[in-house]
Amino acid sequence: EGPFVDITGTYDVVRKEPVIHITRIIHRKDPIYHGILPAGPEHLLMMGVPYEPRIYRA
Repeated sequence: EGPFVDITGTYDVVRKEPVIHITRIIHRKDPIYHGILPAGPEHLLMMGVPYEPRIYRA
């Protein structure tokens, strides 16, 4: 897929991504939904989590 604009504003490389096939959907009244938009504050925060141990050890 791609090329897509990366979180940094540059174009990401073209690559194959996994495809999922949905066989069932479950729903309920008053669902809890949490969406994370690309380049939003939550997305930026989550991108930093893998770097925390490296920074701590430095």
